[in-house]
Amino acid sequence: MAITAESISNLIDALVYMENYRKGKGDYENFSILVDNRKKIADNFVLEIKNTVQNFDFSQTGVDASDVKNKIIEFASLAVSQIKEKIEARARDDQNAIKQKMDGDLNRSIGSLSLFMIQDPFHIIDYTVYLNHVSGSYQARAVYRCDDNISYEFSLNCSLVPELKDTVYMSSITKGIRIPVRKGRSLMSSEVSVDYEKLDKYILSYVEYSPKYISVMIENEDTLSQISFFYPVDNPDMIRIDYKDDSGKVNVDGDPILSKYIDYKTIRSISSYITGIMQNLMARKKTVTSLIIGDTNLLEKSDLLPLVKYVFQKYSYLVKGLISDGHISIEDLKTRLANVNPGIIQDLMVSAGVTQ
Repeated sequence: MAITAESISNLIDALVYMENYRKGKGDYENFSILVDNRKKIADNFVLEIKNTVQNFDFSQTGVDASDVKNKIIEFASLAVSQIKEKIEARARDDQNAIKQKMDGDLNRSIGSLSLFMIQDPFHIIDYTVYLNHVSGSYQARAVYRCDDNISYEFSLNCSLVPELKDTVYMSSITKGIRIPVRKGRSLMSSEVSVDYEKLDKYILSYVEYSPKYISVMIENEDTLSQISFFYPVDNPDMIRIDYKDDSGKVNVDGDPILSKYIDYKTIRSISSYITGIMQNLMARKKTVTSLIIGDTNLLEKSDLLPLVKYVFQKYSYLVKGLISDGHISIEDLKTRLANVNPGIIQDLMVSAGVTQ
């Protein structure tokens, strides 16, 4: 757990940028109404010209001016059509500018939030790391479950783990390993025969790792055959091995004959090797992709205020200490939040139990 002046500053930055994003998103979504209003101004301009021209009395001139009136109205309508095109072009530029600022605010908010969450500010009850092989490369994420029904997810940077820079083949871990996958009987004898599957060409396609277990799936990309290992950390003797191909699925360790031919020592060694990769990967946090308090995903709602209030209330003793020691300035917080929502600072101080 790390609640410091720097982490609080990152959290406030995340809140400010997210509030700016919310405002920009509202402006962006309501922009069509603004454009319609701009066009209505142009339409009203034409309407005024039309009414003025049509109602103007030319009778004293002694000539019929209806043709002139029609030409004036036609010219005005054409001119306003051109104005509308300019309005739409300007609107696209304005909307794109809003979108760019909006995206920038969101990225800065997520970046600041990631700096806060990367310090593991909450007590972690459990975690699970997921690794997938997708289109020749690896993608990974870690899900953390914390006290008070809080969970969050980080994307992980696989490129920083040497073993994951390229596709991992089983031959790069242990060469020549094979497992029994099916049994039969010889035509010339009543003895049971065992068919083996060589693993050298299998790739590491999926891993799920937690403090309690590691689940691994390897795959032969040519035959699409799959082998999965489930290895309980607390009870390594309960390792489960399944084989699957176009003929069906076989629970290898559950078969009393096939299980006798399993090289459990090597399987455990492979599991241990992959566990090391996953533990290294856990330290390569990149970006927060999900943050849930209760049943609400705050990132989907684009609302970080509940998180900030929770931190100020849950760790009020730390926040009070940082304020009293001068590491956090209430005036600085007011200044940073003033343009976003001046009322937020009062809510935060109440949450922290701080008297201003």
